[in-house]
Amino acid sequence: MSLSNSVQPIGLNGYRYDYFHVGPALAHLVRSCTYLHATREAKLTDHAAVRLAVDVKAATLPCTDPVGSGEPPLF
Repeated sequence: MSLSNSVQPIGLNGYRYDYFHVGPALAHLVRSCTYLHATREAKLTDHAAVRLAVDVKAATLPCTDPVGSGEPPLF
């Protein structure tokens, strides 16, 4: 699944991928993919933004408070 194959070099910083590319192993997790033209129409950029919604569950990692304050850690 691919919206486009547009890849543009950005100087010495690598490449900018303007679109999402999803392989067959993850395609069934894609819920929606939408072009957001507002950024281009407002002349903030010459590109439309792209939003991808994927049905995944984030892993919860165990964490502890290193200073023992009882407050939940931020990270």
